[in-house]
Amino acid sequence: MPDHDHQGHRARLKKRFQAEGLDHFELHNVVELLLFYGMPQRDTNQLAHTLVREFGSLAAILDATPQQLMAVKGVGENTATLLSLIPQVCRRYYLEKAQVPLPREDYVEALGRRLVAASIGRRVETAFLFCFDNRMKELYFGIIGEGTSDTVHMTTRKIAEIVIKTEASCIVLGHNHPTGFALPSAADRQNTLELRRLLAPLSIRLLDHLVAAGDDFVSMAQSGYLSPDFLPGGEGE
Repeated sequence: MPDHDHQGHRARLKKRFQAEGLDHFELHNVVELLLFYGMPQRDTNQLAHTLVREFGSLAAILDATPQQLMAVKGVGENTATLLSLIPQVCRRYYLEKAQVPLPREDYVEALGRRLVAASIGRRVETAFLFCFDNRMKELYFGIIGEGTSDTVHMTTRKIAEIVIKTEASCIVLGHNHPTGFALPSAADRQNTLELRRLLAPLSIRLLDHLVAAGDDFVSMAQSGYLSPDFLPGGEGE
C-alpha cells in the first residue's frame, strides 16, 4: 500500500472508531487498530490478518504471552508488550468499577463480580482473600497465592497473618479457574472445609469461598458446601 494510502487508511479507521465504536468492526480491523500504536510507521493490515489466523480470536491474541506473540513474524517487543498489557489494564478498570459499597444482605453478588474482574487475563489459578469486620466493612482484598492452570494452594498461616494484621473478624476466600467452569472441584471443597476447621480455633470465621471462571462465579456457601453457622445471620452471628 503506498504511504499516502496507508496514512489515509489509518486516519479513516481511527475516525470510524471515534464515530461508532468497535461494535461493527471486523475482527482484523480491531487488531489492526491496536497495532497502530505498537507500529506507528508500518502498514499493519497484513499482520492483523496473520494474528487472527494464528490465534483465532481477539481473546486468544490478548491472552497470548509476549513470547508467543513475538513468535509471529513481524511482531516485535513493543507490539507484544502492548497486546499483553490490555487484559491487565482491563482487569484494573473492572476492579475499580466493581468497588461499590458492600451490601451486607447480598455481599455474595458484589464480591463475585469483584472476583470475576480480578481474574481477567490470569493464566494460572490465583487465590484471593477478602477480610471484613463484624459489620462487613471491607478491611483487605488481595492475592494470597498463585499456582498452575488447575491448582492453587492457600496456607492457614498466611491467611491468619493478614487477619491478625487487619483485625478482621470474618473472611471470604476466592479463586479463579482459568480453564473450565466456575464449579468447585472435590479438592476445592475439601481444602475449604479443612481451612475452615483450622481457622475456627483462631476465631476467624470463613463466610464463603467463591470460584470464578470467565464472567461466571459460584458461591460454595450458597451451593450448600459450608455450614449455615458461617453465614451472616447464622448461629455464628
